[in-house]
Amino acid sequence: MSFFAGVVGCIQDFSPDPTQVGKNERMARIGFRASVVLLVACTTSRPPTQPSIATTPAPTSSLLGTCPREDLDVDPSFCAETVPEGYGMTKDMPLEWGLEAASRGVLWMNRLACENGGKPETHREGNVGPASVTSISPRSPMTGMAGARVPDIDIVDAWQVRCPGREPFTLYTNMYRCGNPCPPFKMRLIPARAKKLHEASVRALEEKRFEDALAHAQEALRLAPGVETYLAWLGAVYFVFDRPEDALPLLEAARAIDPRSPLHRLHIGAVHDELGHLVEYAGILDELLQELPPDHALVPELKCRKAGVLKRAGKPDEAIALAADACGAGFNRCCEARSE
Repeated sequence: MSFFAGVVGCIQDFSPDPTQVGKNERMARIGFRASVVLLVACTTSRPPTQPSIATTPAPTSSLLGTCPREDLDVDPSFCAETVPEGYGMTKDMPLEWGLEAASRGVLWMNRLACENGGKPETHREGNVGPASVTSISPRSPMTGMAGARVPDIDIVDAWQVRCPGREPFTLYTNMYRCGNPCPPFKMRLIPARAKKLHEASVRALEEKRFEDALAHAQEALRLAPGVETYLAWLGAVYFVFDRPEDALPLLEAARAIDPRSPLHRLHIGAVHDELGHLVEYAGILDELLQELPPDHALVPELKCRKAGVLKRAGKPDEAIALAADACGAGFNRCCEARSE
């Protein structure tokens, strides 16, 4: 699934209703702040109902032959010593992560990060046949498949991976073996506690426990410095706390990792708006509207925001027309603005 494939549904689920462009500027700005933050949450996996913060990393000596788990941490020094260059990059040297960590549309429980901290897009292309060499690693348990038996043959799957600023590449996984749980060459593994803290922060914000949301987001980024998702999320939480001056450098750092991300640019524009930098905010909206295809998921949102800018700039007729366009595209938050 592409990075923005699910964004429209998230916008409709979480956005305040309605955004009153030109009618109540303070409420419009507060509504936009909430929308921005929950859009970030929509780009991450939904957290479990009661995520546990505690983790139980395995001793380094027991890592070989270990299946990846939600609570498993892997010492980077162990990986530096045991992972050969090209690990996972060929069918002859596949990753051995077991069924649980190389299925459900994500790799390693969604804890992989690109070398630069970026969020990888992964897509399973399917199996490419039996492994060329039979592995001697322990067989993967058939988690959640009572009575099922792991096949005697080793089957290799191919996954396409896209990292910001890097050409797409293919990873190969032997799903039926648990060998070395390390990430592949030039990728990072997000610490288990950092991921759980991030999920707890998202849930806390949804439950309006704002102090917890901020504390968890700060600690997650401390444990996983430079991770794009956590940079953007902490910036968004600062935005909710009405601290745009703290939000801006974090969002800029996330954009530096993935300059092509429209969401990062939109969030930066929102911060400029909060700081009173209307020219910068309008410029970002105009750039995105020019660059994105008309059917992009963010275009109705952008048009609605641009309508607010036009209203404040003393161009009510243009604002109403653009708001009506956004409303007609299904962005309901702009529907009341079309008659203003």
